[in-house]
Amino acid sequence: MVQPVSANLSRVRVYRQDASVGEPEEETIDSVKIGRRVEGPRLGVVEPRGMRASADRDGNYLYDPGQAKFDQVQSFVTAQKTLDLFEEYAG
Repeated sequence: MVQPVSANLSRVRVYRQDASVGEPEEETIDSVKIGRRVEGPRLGVVEPRGMRASADRDGNYLYDPGQAKFDQVQSFVTAQKTLDLFEEYAG
C-alpha cells in the first residue's frame, strides 16, 4: 500500500519530459487541484470513450504507461503545471 505524502498531496506517475528520453516518475500534486477524478477547480479531463481516471483509496494516481488513465493523468498534470507557472509569473 502506497501512503500519500500528506493529506494535501496526491502522488502521480508521469513523464517529466518527452517519453522517448526518460521513464515515468512519481511526483506530487495538490490534492485539491486534481480531485478524486482528475477534475479540480480550474481544470478537468473529459473522456468520451470510457471512464476517467480516479484516485486510489490513498488519493494517488499511479497508473502505468499504456493505460488510457495514465494518459489522462499525464495530460491533467501537464496542464495544471502550466497553469501554475502562468499564475506564478503573473503574480
